[in-house]
Amino acid sequence: MRTFLTTIATLFTSIAFCQNTPTVVFNELNMDNPGGFDTEEFIEFLGTPNASLDGLVLVLFEGDNNLSYEAFDLDGYSLDENGFFVIGSADVANVDYILPDAAISNGPDGLGLYIGNDTDFPANTPPTTINLIEAAVYGTGDQQDDVLIAALGLDIAVPGYTQLDETLQQNNPDFSLSRFPDGGAPYNFSPFVLQNVTPGTWNQPQCLGGTILSSGTTQFCDTASSMTVSWSIDGTGYGDQLLFVITNANDTIISTTSDTTYDFAGTAIGSYSVYSVYYNGTLDSTTINAGNLLSGITAGNCVSTSTNFISVTIVPCSGCIAGEVSISGDALQFCNSASSIIAMSNTGTSLDDSYVYLMTDNGGTIAATSTSEFSISGFAAGSYQIYGVSYQGNITGLDAGSALSA
Repeated sequence: MRTFLTTIATLFTSIAFCQNTPTVVFNELNMDNPGGFDTEEFIEFLGTPNASLDGLVLVLFEGDNNLSYEAFDLDGYSLDENGFFVIGSADVANVDYILPDAAISNGPDGLGLYIGNDTDFPANTPPTTINLIEAAVYGTGDQQDDVLIAALGLDIAVPGYTQLDETLQQNNPDFSLSRFPDGGAPYNFSPFVLQNVTPGTWNQPQCLGGTILSSGTTQFCDTASSMTVSWSIDGTGYGDQLLFVITNANDTIISTTSDTTYDFAGTAIGSYSVYSVYYNGTLDSTTINAGNLLSGITAGNCVSTSTNFISVTIVPCSGCIAGEVSISGDALQFCNSASSIIAMSNTGTSLDDSYVYLMTDNGGTIAATSTSEFSISGFAAGSYQIYGVSYQGNITGLDAGSALSA
């Protein structure tokens, strides 16, 4: 008997497609709202963008008696430009067909999308696979309704079918049964997951920026003839198209490229970032012009920027650049009888300067000079400061007892 019904369903489905019936699936189901009255329940369809739903009817079946309790004729409605259609409560975002609150039973119940009219399914009509193009049986922690599953042909279309379950969403926030990724074939419920509700839009982002990884040097002297930065992506991002965007410290675009290298030669001293940007649809080329903000990039469907960026710095490498001075280790206090060594380093970036460290007392009088380290042996008890001095040419005034200002 089941084989006979399945054959009939296949026959009528084939006839339906000859009549330009769109491919439509249940993409998101939210039959129960946790913690109170059901005011935001909905059923989301996904199919061919802008396709008409004329000639289709959504039928709801009660699990207690396995008979229909509602039928909604979809004549006059269409999927939107992305292929979505939402039928549900008035409070649901992006709802296209408004139902009374709590119109959809929580389960165990079923629903079917048929070729037909609401008059074909008066209340208490038994479920059938004839003219059926999509179906599901669901519940909220209920015993599985094998009778309804079989009556809708799901045990044949999906061997071992297990009814969808919203139980975990009973604790806030409200979750829905969502295809992940979106769309696919009718009856293909294996990708359904529980996640935050997204009526009328994608359950999974249509593009994702992922992570961009540096593949070499990212700091350059301003006098360098080549400042090529290389990178890769880690494979977690996705989208129809990939673009790399170079910005300044304010995330203002200075350039874009489709390559995984960029030569910063001729770019001013400063800090820069390289992002990966995935997008779907047609990119608005005016939004990637130099001077625009990274956040303003738009495309026909979606734009997603990498969660990180490669930091690139171009530093001055000619002239006197003292930078900042630091010492190795954390010790800043010593006993005057100790023989400790204080080693210094600095962040100066000049390639053609000379560098010297000065230790002074609190009055700014030079106590000692060094090009790398100080031994505190022989110093009187007291407080001292260490300065770094970058210079070119001859320098005077470094003798002990001289004033720092000299």
